[in-house]
Amino acid sequence: MAAAVVPHPSADGLVRIWARTAELRYGRCPLILTRMAKIGVVRVGAMGAQVDHVVSLRQFRDVVGDAYENLSHVLPWSLGYGQSVTKSTHQALADERNATVEIYINGEFFPRHEAKISVFDSGFLVGDGIWEGIRLHHDVFAFLDRHLDRLFAGSAATCIDLGMDRAGVTAALRSTVDRNDMHDNVHVRLMVTRGDKKTPSQHPSNCIGGANMVIIAEHKAADPVVRDQGISLFTATVRRPPPDTLDQKLNCHSKLHEVIALIQATNAGADEALMLDPTGAVATCNATNFFIVKNDEIFTATGQYNLNGITSALMVEVAEAAGIPAHRAPFSLTDVYAADEAFVTGTFGGLTPVHTIDGRTIGDGTQGPMSERLRELYQDAMAAEVASGGYESLL
Repeated sequence: MAAAVVPHPSADGLVRIWARTAELRYGRCPLILTRMAKIGVVRVGAMGAQVDHVVSLRQFRDVVGDAYENLSHVLPWSLGYGQSVTKSTHQALADERNATVEIYINGEFFPRHEAKISVFDSGFLVGDGIWEGIRLHHDVFAFLDRHLDRLFAGSAATCIDLGMDRAGVTAALRSTVDRNDMHDNVHVRLMVTRGDKKTPSQHPSNCIGGANMVIIAEHKAADPVVRDQGISLFTATVRRPPPDTLDQKLNCHSKLHEVIALIQATNAGADEALMLDPTGAVATCNATNFFIVKNDEIFTATGQYNLNGITSALMVEVAEAAGIPAHRAPFSLTDVYAADEAFVTGTFGGLTPVHTIDGRTIGDGTQGPMSERLRELYQDAMAAEVASGGYESLL
């Protein structure tokens, strides 16, 4: 049966919904449809669900209430055109304070709606830049030393001069959260590009002035629904390239291959994408590192075809310290489908379980005991980092 769609959302934040009638019998879908029908969003008949009009996302969530958390398993929906949205490992709880945050740009602060860079910026023109995502926990930048190691390694590899040392970058980060009176559950995006150019071009000789540094700090608490329910993955056709093409150890602005993989996954009805390396082994996800659990041992990729994530490294470290065998080794999709558990890791979400991959349920489809144990160990490591005062305490 064909899905009914709303043809034209008229403003930002409007929800376009289409119902897959083959799935209407599952989960809380009847409850969702009943509540949607009360505000005239849908009509439900023998042939399935017919969408009548769009509503704001906030109104939609208010109407479906506690059924909303199961919506992504049953009724895919999107914002605007062609951008399917279900759940994401970077999904945060809404926070009105973010509307008034001030953005750091090259040592100055600008209100969010006034923060701008030049159209001649190297990052905008050719994706020529590097970045870090950092969490502020209880006034401490978590594992900042490791993030700075990766940032300055990227600077050396790309010949992008940050224009300041580690202490300077740390001071810029601190000034940003202080300016916004931020203390906890804060996500900071630090971006550095090669700088403005005198004309659109790849060549670094066209740069005028130094690098551009932008720091965006937002109040972002991870959505507990994603943490508790987990996500689904779809294996994309787009591969992670080898180091001699675009070294995936670089946390750079050139992310188009990952975006295309994510689009494939969401168009297939999954939450995020699983990506393979050039040999066909599992590499990583589009925005997180991937692990499987088998026989009480954990496995992740070799690191040659994926970003060496801060959280994934910590996960291996805390596992080994607790006597849990941890392996960095090649493994295939056959190994993945037969895994007892699967999960992904990232700075924002920490550890997020994976319940389905390519339509196959992993384990029993719920968060497994190893995932729960590793999350506890990671949280202990985070607490120890906060108690120590982090990298700033050493300056």
